[in-house]
Order: sequence, then C-alpha cells, then structure tokens
Amino acid sequence: VWVRTPPAPRLAHRASNLLLMAVAISPQLEKIDALLKCPNPNLADIQPLITQLKIALTALPSLQPASPFTDASLKEVGLARRTYELAAVTAAYARDVEGFERNMAQAKNFYVDYRTLLPPSEMQPLLIGLNLMRLLSQSMLAEFHTEIELVPQELRNNENVSFAMRLETYLMEGSYSKIIASKMECPHESFTFFFDALKDTVRNEIADCAEKAYKSLDMTVVAKLLYLDSGMDAFIAERGWSTRGAEVVFGDGSSAGVSLERDLPSMELIRRTIGYARELERIV
Repeated sequence: VWVRTPPAPRLAHRASNLLLMAVAISPQLEKIDALLKCPNPNLADIQPLITQLKIALTALPSLQPASPFTDASLKEVGLARRTYELAAVTAAYARDVEGFERNMAQAKNFYVDYRTLLPPSEMQPLLIGLNLMRLLSQSMLAEFHTEIELVPQELRNNENVSFAMRLETYLMEGSYSKIIASKMECPHESFTFFFDALKDTVRNEIADCAEKAYKSLDMTVVAKLLYLDSGMDAFIAERGWSTRGAEVVFGDGSSAGVSLERDLPSMELIRRTIGYARELERIV
C-alpha cells in the first residue's frame, strides 16, 4: 500500500515560518510596552497592534488544543501571557471593562496553569491590582475577597495589590474621605479609570444614606458630602432629586413626587440565607 507523505522540505519550511512568527512577536510586544509607558498613551496606535498579535498567537503550535509540549513551548506560552497582559492594561486605559475582564481571564490561565513552568511575570501584580480595583468599583466585595485569597502571599505587599486592599479597608470603615484623597497615591496610571468608577460608587453610597437621613439639605452641604466640585445639577437629575431655592430636596413626596423607595427582595434574601445556613451545616 502506497502512502503519500508530505515532503520533508515543506515540513521544514512550515516549522521555519512558525519560528519566524514567534520571533516576530517579541519586538511587537516590546513596542506596545514602550507605547503604554508613555504619558497618555495613544490607544489608536496600540489597539491594532494588540489585535494583530492575538491573530498571530493562533498560529503558534503550543497554543493549539492537545498540542505536545516541547522545548519551544515555554517561549510561545510566555509570549501569549505577555500579549494578554498588555491587552488587559490597554483595555483599562480604554475604559473597556468587558475587554479588561476577557484579557484578565486569559492571563490568569497562564498564572495558574503554568506557574511552575514559567518565570514570574513582572506585570502580574499590576493586573491583580487592576482586577481588585474593578471588583471594588462594581461593589463585588465577595468576589474581591475571593480574589484576595488567591493572591500569592509574596505579592500582597506589592504596591499595586496593597493599594486596592487599603481602599477596601477604607470602604468597609466608611472612610470615604480617605478613598477620595487616595487618588494621588494610585501606583499606576492605568488605575485611573477604576478609581474614578470607585468614586462614583462611593458617591452613590453617600447619596443613599443622605436621602434616607434627611428630607433636604443645603446645596453646598450636599456638594461637600458628595465631593463634587462640578456636575451637581447632573447628579441631582440622575438621582431624581429636586431643588428648592438653595436646597436639595431628596424626594419626600411633596416636591417632584419622586419616590425613592426600593422594593427589597425580602423573601429571596431569606431563602438564600437559609440555604447558606444549610450548606454550612453540611460542611461542619
């Protein structure tokens, strides 16, 4: 039986092309890294390069399903990890939460699956800190604490990670003024988006408390409480409040007729709590 086999030169040529592709990725990664380190990086230049790199990664043999792990695999896996790290930071600069989540999830796979094979990544603390900031800004405190438990002990003292942990402590204490004052302490420029989102979360927490505690307050007092130097009218409209002279009225039913009562899913919360208690009993 005659079996046709591909000529050896063709296989060698394909292997050579893949090697050249892997080699070509490294300079692109260095270029993106340099662009991101510039003040106010130009995302219009960076994002197309990220897309090109992700396409190039699909041709690397080590990233194919069920591919054998060879000596060249470590370099290729390292290139892939670096690509997704830079893509996540780029998404943070671009204020793209979904993009950051996707690229962070990809990078975490390399942190976990190849932690004993690859050398530690210098960008890992930055990405961990950014992810913790994202969870804080979205009020996902349970997920925040879960992520903290997964952070290696040697990285918890890193400024990127400790900054997010410190903000969480302020949030739990209700020390909102400390959170606002911490903006100048951001360890990296890419933290700005998630920090601003956290400030919005804090403002809404303060606004919730104010409208429950008072029927109205002087506008200057409200602006000071909310740490708002501008945009007061937009915030009032967003919350459904109204103004009466120099006062902000928190919708007590006599002004604009805006009801701020919210339906609490009481029975659902009770069922969940009972379910948690039963699960704890099973574990114990």
